[in-house]
Amino acid sequence: TASASAKHTAASTRDCDTDIVKVMCDGYFPYPVPSGIEKASDWYALEPLGASHPFIRDQVWRAKRIVEELGGDRPVFYNVFAPFSSLRFGAGEERVMRDLREDKNAVMHALDVVAQDNALLAELLIREAGCDGVYYCVQGGEKDRFTAEESRAAVSPSDLYVLERANRFSGYNILH
Repeated sequence: TASASAKHTAASTRDCDTDIVKVMCDGYFPYPVPSGIEKASDWYALEPLGASHPFIRDQVWRAKRIVEELGGDRPVFYNVFAPFSSLRFGAGEERVMRDLREDKNAVMHALDVVAQDNALLAELLIREAGCDGVYYCVQGGEKDRFTAEESRAAVSPSDLYVLERANRFSGYNILH
């Protein structure tokens, strides 16, 4: 259970005497892409999950239990993936890259939607769960995937959206 996991995380942290705690988003790598997206233009139908969706609520609840178990002993950072990573974990990298080449704007719409949810997640992790910040994992700009220009055009806007939102609520976010 999440409560047992929180107790175990706190105990392990104290046993190892770590300076900070970085909580991995295990079980929440893939963004919950709805069925029915069969072609690139279908990405335009994607809408934000919102704060009450289990993908967001469950992570906030889990992080809050860990923060409570630690009792302020050390700073806690929760892993939030970049929208590009969340989307490719949810739909498959091959699919996302193919659709991006076919209809860049449709996939950028999807990235914007995921960015809204990931930004909301970051905010709630900080404000509600009590995390000191997020550990923001940026992926997607690797040279074998995009040129620098393609990455700046297609991937960076959604990354910047999440980072700017997280930075509103904490000055201690970590970029990885």
